[in-house]
Amino acid sequence: VLEACVKSCGQKYHQEIGKFRFLNELIKLLSNKYDGPRTSQPVKHKIIELFYSWSVGLPSEPKIQEAYLMLKRQGVVVVDPHLPSQIEQYKPTPQPRMAVFEDDEKSKLLARLLASKHPDDLQAANRLIKNMVRQDEIREEKLSLRVQELEMVQNNTKLLKEMLSHYSSGTPNSDVELMKELYDSCEKLRTDLFKLAGTATEEGDDSLSEILRANDDLTKVIEDYRRVMGVPGEPRSTVPPPTSSTTQSAPDVVNSSEPSSNISSLIDLDIGSSIPSSGNGDMLSNDLQDL
Repeated sequence: VLEACVKSCGQKYHQEIGKFRFLNELIKLLSNKYDGPRTSQPVKHKIIELFYSWSVGLPSEPKIQEAYLMLKRQGVVVVDPHLPSQIEQYKPTPQPRMAVFEDDEKSKLLARLLASKHPDDLQAANRLIKNMVRQDEIREEKLSLRVQELEMVQNNTKLLKEMLSHYSSGTPNSDVELMKELYDSCEKLRTDLFKLAGTATEEGDDSLSEILRANDDLTKVIEDYRRVMGVPGEPRSTVPPPTSSTTQSAPDVVNSSEPSSNISSLIDLDIGSSIPSSGNGDMLSNDLQDL
């Protein structure tokens, strides 16, 4: 279970297992001074494997590496466990974004209210939860609408482009009428895309680039229709560049510290003579904390 959590969870979880407070609990299961005599060999072997894999796969947690090196110096680990030659770094599986709890201030307020035993605070927490859930529902509705709009744009653009490529003087009138309907629909979708782009810019939505690409394709097929069918063109209007410094605009687009731990060192294994070392190694051994 622990290994699954390390693989599936992110940096905050890695920071927790990288504290001496947690590492010392595992070390106790290896130490003859603590629970080592009552710990079975398979469990000891698994703990050593975890220490080794974490020390390689979590380079951002130096205390894990420090603990593993200490185990080797003290003779608990003689050789590194036999694991795959390349240990993949622990990267969490991407999780769907949950807007309900993305607001840190509201999340902290909710935690305080839930921790209170005052009835008024609990009622306030209930109202806050309902409000946060409603905000998430609104966000999901906007997302669904945006997906539908983009899908409609892509379908109309693709169909009109294909019909234009096969257009000739002998094209049936029914096809010409359908092309005209598609053209009118594309003109209307330009305004819808402009609104979507404006909303995405204001909210810092990462879908802005997708909206702009769809807008470019839509604009091109509209211009192709006007050129092929001899429809007078109109000046191209562009989506205003986003105000955010981190968002790039596309040209010619139509409207459319880890908290400090109370335990700052590793426990003393007290397993007898240590493998001699010098420099920083001796200083670390001398600084081990005896719980």
